[in-house]
Amino acid sequence: MAEQKKRQKPLEQVKLVHKLGFLVCFIVFASAAGGAAILYANEKVTRETATLEQSAAFQEDYSMLLNTVNQVGLLHFQLVTSGYNEDRIERADLLLGEAGEMFTELNREVSDHQEMSNYFSLFEKAINNYAGISETHFQSIYVGDEVERIRNRVVPEIIRTDQSINQANTRIQQTLEAVRDDRLPSWKKLWFSHRLFCTGRLPF
Repeated sequence: MAEQKKRQKPLEQVKLVHKLGFLVCFIVFASAAGGAAILYANEKVTRETATLEQSAAFQEDYSMLLNTVNQVGLLHFQLVTSGYNEDRIERADLLLGEAGEMFTELNREVSDHQEMSNYFSLFEKAINNYAGISETHFQSIYVGDEVERIRNRVVPEIIRTDQSINQANTRIQQTLEAVRDDRLPSWKKLWFSHRLFCTGRLPF
C-alpha cells in the first residue's frame, strides 16, 4: 500500500508540472496577444489623430480663404455704393492675391476628393469674378453718374458671387463634418478600449 502511494506521487507531480507549464504558456500567449492589441490600438489612434489634426488644419486654412473672399466682396460693394476710394481698391486687390494663393494651396489637398473639389472650384470662380470686376471698373477714377452706372452693373455680380460662395461653403462644411464624424467614433472606441484594457476603468 505504501509502495503504491510512492508510485502515485511522481505521477501527480508530473501532472502538476504539465498543468503549470500549460498555465505559463497560456499567460505568455495572453500577454503577447494583449501587447499586440495595445500596439495596434496605439498605431490606429495615432493615425486617426493625425487625420483629425489635418482636418482641423484644413478647416482653419479654409476659414481664412472664406473670410478673405468675403472681405473682397464687401470692399467691392463699398466701392460701388460710396464711390471711388484708392485705399479700398488697393486693399481689395491685395486680398484677391492672397485668396488666389490660399486657393491654390488648398485645392491641392482636395484634388483627390471629387465632391469637395467640385464645390471648391466655386471659390476659383468667385476670385476670378472679383478680379474681373476690379480690372473692368476700379482701375480708373469714377465720379458722378459713373458711380450709379458701375453700381448697376457690379452689385448683381457681387450678389450672385456671394450666393455661390455661401452655397459652396454649406456643402463643404457638410462634407468636412461627415469626414470628422466618420473618423471620431472609431478613434473614441479605440481610445476607450485602450484605457479600459490598461487601467481597468473608463476614461471619465
